[in-house]
Amino acid sequence: MEGKQWFALYTRSRHEKRVRDLLEELDVEVYLPLVTSYRRYSDRMKKVQTPLFSSYLFVRTNPAYFHHYTAILNAPGAVRFITFEGQPVPVPDHQVEALKRLTAEGYEIQAIDKPLKPGTPVEIMQGPLKGIRGEVIQAGKTNSILIIRIDALDKNLQVKIPAGLVESTN
Repeated sequence: MEGKQWFALYTRSRHEKRVRDLLEELDVEVYLPLVTSYRRYSDRMKKVQTPLFSSYLFVRTNPAYFHHYTAILNAPGAVRFITFEGQPVPVPDHQVEALKRLTAEGYEIQAIDKPLKPGTPVEIMQGPLKGIRGEVIQAGKTNSILIIRIDALDKNLQVKIPAGLVESTN
């Protein structure tokens, strides 16, 4: 299928993994960014993988193919595509690729929704995340906190990385 783009799909609460699995059975390219955390129960600690963005996942498709588009929306738990003026908003490939690299490398990542004050724009200059651009929100002696914006979701990612790996783009 030509003209494929990534789109953000909104799901019912806590249905992200189920929708991902159902869409994969339909041979739809899906990406659900997961982060590993530890949950404390009364008798033990358990390692769990939770979605980075609650109630969102990414689907690669061409909305011009109406039957494919509706099949995605008909998956139990799928609610709607993120739209602007009634049209699905594509998520740039480089943003989805950046998410894939961040989650694969095991960096400490958390999604944040609060509005951010303007900071220094930076680019990661070395390592597996080379080329990712973001904004420094907090800088310490050993770590910087880098914010990467996912525009279509109106979400930000906060990543702790060594300060020596980033360089100002001003």
